[in-house]
Amino acid sequence: MNRMDRADRRRRGKSDPLDAQNAARAVLGGRARARAKAGDGPVQIARMHKLTQASAVNARTQAINQLKAVLITAHPALREELAKLGNAELLRTCARFADVSSREEGGEESVLWATRITLGLLAHRIGQLSEQIREVDVRLARLVNWYAPQLLDVVGIGPDTAVALLITVGGNKEGKTRREIIRCLKRYAARDVFHLVGQLQPGPRS
Repeated sequence: MNRMDRADRRRRGKSDPLDAQNAARAVLGGRARARAKAGDGPVQIARMHKLTQASAVNARTQAINQLKAVLITAHPALREELAKLGNAELLRTCARFADVSSREEGGEESVLWATRITLGLLAHRIGQLSEQIREVDVRLARLVNWYAPQLLDVVGIGPDTAVALLITVGGNKEGKTRREIIRCLKRYAARDVFHLVGQLQPGPRS
């Protein structure tokens, strides 16, 4: 990792344009020796797939929350009809609303009709996003099996964790020191452990 000269930074000040100029001067002057991140290897492929996966997961979560919010304010009869369904059957049932409503479109639109079509469109969106996530998961698993199968031999490491580790370490092995790599891995592990700690149930009061 290249570090800016601290005395020079204090003298010139700090801002994004100044940092860019200082970085360019360091490269031209030969002071910057760290290798730039490669953008054409398996790790970069993993980054692209991971970006797609994260985006799809966030969008699906938003769509699910919207569907549940619509159900809360839906007509009592419709709400009672759907309340007894499990998640998978609920999405299938709602998806059929859009198909039926599109064939019956015409005349004055009612709130109930608008609710059914909204539930149907949201259910379709959730299904499409779920399919995208499954496709990206398959691609990521295939990539790990080809590029770093040894990671999958470790107990507790699946394809998703292996991909996160590869992205954390990066594709340029000589671009990070051993100390920097260990720090990155500790940061990743600490994030996961923190989420687990946050899920602990409060102990009984004495």
